[in-house]
Amino acid sequence: MPALFKNDIRYWRRKRGLTQEELARRVTSTGKCKVRQQAVSDLETGRALPTEAELEALCEALGVRRADLYRAGILDLIADASRQQ
Repeated sequence: MPALFKNDIRYWRRKRGLTQEELARRVTSTGKCKVRQQAVSDLETGRALPTEAELEALCEALGVRRADLYRAGILDLIADASRQQ
C-alpha cells in the first residue's frame, strides 16, 4: 500500500462527515468484516494495513472506488500546502 493510503481513509471519512466510530459501524454493517473504532484509527495512522475484506468494506462504506482511496491523500496534501502559502 502506498504511504499516502492512511491519509486517504481520513480524507474520505472527514469528507463524508463521519467519526471513526461511525465509519467502523458502517464497515461492519457491510457484512464483509467486523471493524472497531481502534482499527479505523490504526489504518489512519499507518499502524495497520487493511485486509482485502476490510478494503472492500471501506470502499463500500465510504461510497468510493479503490482508486479513489489512493488519490485522496494526494489531493489533501496539495490543499494543505496551498493553505500554508
